[in-house]
Amino acid sequence: NRDVLTESENENFLYNYNLKQNVGFSISKSFSDTRFGNLSLSARKNNYWDDSQDYYQYNLSYGNRWKRISYNIGFNRTDYTNGERERGDSAYFSVSVPLDWRNQKMYANASVQRNEQDQFTSNASVTGTAGANNQINFGLGVSDTENNTMFNGNVNYLLPMVNVGSTVSVDSHNTQYSFSAQGAVVGHRHGLTPVNSLPETYTIIHAENGAGANVSNAWGVKVDRFGNAIYPFNSAYTKNTISLDPKDLPANVTLESNQTDVIPRKYSSQLAEFKANKTSNLLLRIHAAQQQDIPMGSQFKDSDNQVIGILGAGNQVIVNQELPLMKVSTVIWGSNSNESCQIAPISKQQLQKKTTGNFNIIDVECK
Repeated sequence: NRDVLTESENENFLYNYNLKQNVGFSISKSFSDTRFGNLSLSARKNNYWDDSQDYYQYNLSYGNRWKRISYNIGFNRTDYTNGERERGDSAYFSVSVPLDWRNQKMYANASVQRNEQDQFTSNASVTGTAGANNQINFGLGVSDTENNTMFNGNVNYLLPMVNVGSTVSVDSHNTQYSFSAQGAVVGHRHGLTPVNSLPETYTIIHAENGAGANVSNAWGVKVDRFGNAIYPFNSAYTKNTISLDPKDLPANVTLESNQTDVIPRKYSSQLAEFKANKTSNLLLRIHAAQQQDIPMGSQFKDSDNQVIGILGAGNQVIVNQELPLMKVSTVIWGSNSNESCQIAPISKQQLQKKTTGNFNIIDVECK
């Protein structure tokens, strides 16, 4: 294993370790004519509990594309409130080219960066995604500086409850590798819910009886058997639409509404509740004792002469309540006495029998 951070991880660690306060802004402009690309400017100021001087970072970048090739040009500056540390300037250029291979989403990437000491760092890599839901991310690359050449690779697999990954890097001096597993458990009023990643702002979803529903725009996130899920992709101070896809719900469960909006504060969690109505999953297959020809559309009535179902194809009827079936029920398809038949009461044990499918299918005889 290894304890060495990548360059971006190390930079992020240094900027955020013992951070006391952070103030920043960013401006981005995408032109209506896409030929002009987009321009962005950002600045931030950090101060720390254990350091008397403040840290400043500025970034100016421009991005555009030519045919299918995307490119980006940028300038970075780091500065401090006193002269104990040197100002750092760097400029960079990057390009990304999509690759078509076996219908996989892959890209060839290259970049070069120059700092104030006229030192160049160049990188080349191939990155991509795989899986029906792009749950696998991978990359192979090489980076070169004046003193060293490094080869590296990584793979990441996003599972619904955990994010697992591995990296390896090799240069002339060392071989380093890592394995990781990332996840979290959220405690809330409706229970404990595991999630593969937990950002600073998220939404807790509760849909009682909604187990199995997919959370839209959040691969792998499903409502668990307790009716809970975590939506991890909120944007603070803007309207976020949270929706559930009911296609994987059992046939006897319906959502009153599958969409709601939240406007979260940063560093907060919100509760979005959905009401799922669960009905009986009983399907009766009716067999006529006297070989009557029971037509489709016949009325299925309870002992109080109330219609509780309509026969469909194959003499089948879906019933939403168990209680009427514990008494004598009747199938009627005409006004004559020979145009009806009766079904004997069905036991509670048979009505509540556990099944592996969507319906509890019961064969009954109509006499």
